[in-house]
Amino acid sequence: MEKNPSIATGTIYKILNVFVEHDLLKKVNTDKDIMRYDIITSQHHHLYSVDSDRIEDYYDEQLNRILNEYFKKRRIPGFRIEDMQLQIKGNFFDK
Repeated sequence: MEKNPSIATGTIYKILNVFVEHDLLKKVNTDKDIMRYDIITSQHHHLYSVDSDRIEDYYDEQLNRILNEYFKKRRIPGFRIEDMQLQIKGNFFDK
């Protein structure tokens, strides 16, 4: 905002929401109700650190297949799934 102080914060969020509507971004919410935006729109999941509020992308093709096959066989009545993202909660630690 320092470079363009005349741009309102609300304008930025409106633009981000337009990007979400056009599948250019995805919204990712944290436990602290902080909205983040993810530029990666392909199917992936998130590792969410409860302590630090850090989010990292998590890719697992086998997990994607399991979820897709499960919901293909067990449809939810009156609901059409458009996307699936797991948010796996825990805490990061050094190995």
